[in-house]
Amino acid sequence: FFILSVVNFNLTLFNFQEMASLTPRVLIKLLQTMDTNIKVRGEYRSVLLQVISIVPALAGSELWPNQGFFIKVSDSSHSTYVSLKNEDNELILSNKLGLGQFFYVDKLEAGTPVPVMVGVRPISGRHPFVGNPKDLMQMLVP
Repeated sequence: FFILSVVNFNLTLFNFQEMASLTPRVLIKLLQTMDTNIKVRGEYRSVLLQVISIVPALAGSELWPNQGFFIKVSDSSHSTYVSLKNEDNELILSNKLGLGQFFYVDKLEAGTPVPVMVGVRPISGRHPFVGNPKDLMQMLVP
């Protein structure tokens, strides 16, 4: 929310924005509720995650990411690879979503070879990686 103050006849606008913080284990809940109408964080809230790796999904011999991107996301305790909807790939190409960045996501949908994020909304700014997340893919492999 915004607070407007008058100091020595100067108008100053302060933007007090909540510091985003990751919620451990919310990534597992997102995966468990994939392809359902259940909202992990309540009826109106989205899940906060952090980008910790971006890999272009290449097809054939072309070096341009014509198949989108695989994005490793973290909730600070766990991580896994997901992908973006085709229309959201521009977030990576235009540098609006990058390494260390926090973002909100509404839900995950089943996809091949990885789940697809729906309702991605980046938060400006880059941050050091938070926590020491365990890779869910490595936990599934014996």
